[in-house]
Amino acid sequence: MLFVQKYTLQQLADIAKVHDEVATACPDYEADIQQLLDSHATVLLEDLVPEAIADLLAETFAEPEAEDITEANGDAESEDTADNQPAFSDEDHLAQAEEKLDALKAELIRTKQKLLDLASDTEALLQQQQTELSVAQQQQQEELEAIQSKWTGKAAELTAYNKPKKAEHKKAIQDIKAEYSAKLKISKDRQKTAEKALKAEQKRLEKLIPQAERELKLLTLRGKLELVLADADLIGILKERWIAAEVAKRLDYPIFMAVSERGGKNNSGDYDYVIDANGNLIEDHDGQPKINQDLVNYDLTADDLTDATKIPDAQLCVAEAFVRFAQEQGLEFWGAE
Repeated sequence: MLFVQKYTLQQLADIAKVHDEVATACPDYEADIQQLLDSHATVLLEDLVPEAIADLLAETFAEPEAEDITEANGDAESEDTADNQPAFSDEDHLAQAEEKLDALKAELIRTKQKLLDLASDTEALLQQQQTELSVAQQQQQEELEAIQSKWTGKAAELTAYNKPKKAEHKKAIQDIKAEYSAKLKISKDRQKTAEKALKAEQKRLEKLIPQAERELKLLTLRGKLELVLADADLIGILKERWIAAEVAKRLDYPIFMAVSERGGKNNSGDYDYVIDANGNLIEDHDGQPKINQDLVNYDLTADDLTDATKIPDAQLCVAEAFVRFAQEQGLEFWGAE
């Protein structure tokens, strides 16, 4: 049973002052963890990790218990796995996690390259169109120049002679443009569809890779420390825990603690009544059979509790002892009529 009393404004101000004073001396956990990683690049032993950081690692990155794994997979599946599957060592799990991460990164590179290739395919088609147009225009120009160089008639006659040829060349240019316009439309439609699928795949891989990196880090002490170092919230937890512990050392909290030795029931769950030497039930002042318990002394009245300091210690049960504590501490929620 927990009783809570609000602090006064002055008490809160005092606590805040102590908190601020203590916070200035808080360890630099980021620097400590970074130094630990830098100074043990090859082998990092658990014994080297400070207790506060080790406790946070154990709480934050707790491994699932064997029972939890059994419940998640089902008993039959677990038994089958135990009978037919080889046991994997930590090195095996680490190697598998590294392979998974490498495979995801390689697939991401391939996906990005395919996206680049899509753009290059369209660019190549445009370049091919431009080349064919240039060749056709060059041929037209050479043909007209050849006719002009051999022409002996009048200029007006030459113009009339070249008119159908120019129309023919113009149509050839238009046919080339129309052909590539259709090709480009098909290419862009295909590119759009493929690009959408590839971008979705890229997004999926970019989401899976950080997860795989985290899974890999969780398999090593170094990796877990790196995760803590990168998480401002976890660093904040370390600092607040240290500050809270230091504040508690400087503040005096009155605490009431009591343990019940006689709960009122036996091992079968039945009430344990008080009996006299002849085996008869003993009743309280209300005529109810007394229960063998040390939680409340029903022989005491409200008047007796008005000043609990006057009650002999031998007559105190847990409730009356707490009343005495509350009166001595002047707790505001306690009052007697």
